[in-house]
Amino acid sequence: MKKFESIALASIVVDKRYQTRVAMDDAVLTEYAEAIRQAGGWPFPPINVVGQVLVDGFHRIKAARRVVAARETPAALRKALNTIPCERVAIDRTNDDISDLALRHALGANHTHGLRRSQADKRRSVELAI
Repeated sequence: MKKFESIALASIVVDKRYQTRVAMDDAVLTEYAEAIRQAGGWPFPPINVVGQVLVDGFHRIKAARRVVAARETPAALRKALNTIPCERVAIDRTNDDISDLALRHALGANHTHGLRRSQADKRRSVELAI
């Protein structure tokens, strides 16, 4: 089994330039938040980050932040969500343009998991790529 790094939920940078979706899906956010509550922690695959910048896992992170922000969330669950499993994209600081690297990885997100891309999401991805 692969061991993943962890990243502090509060330190994750959500930059809309790397969000390939046109809009967040409220039903999915509610479903994910409920899954977190039911599991008593993070039940999802790791997110992907370039440095601290989120490139895959926007719905999961927003749902986790909603759970943490809710007054009725038990302290133990808040603590469990202090850190989130992540896969860090390897960066070659001498050759990689960090912004381009982040965009490439964001464009590749959701091909094999998560909410299916709508036609508008696909169109946005193409526009971002251009």
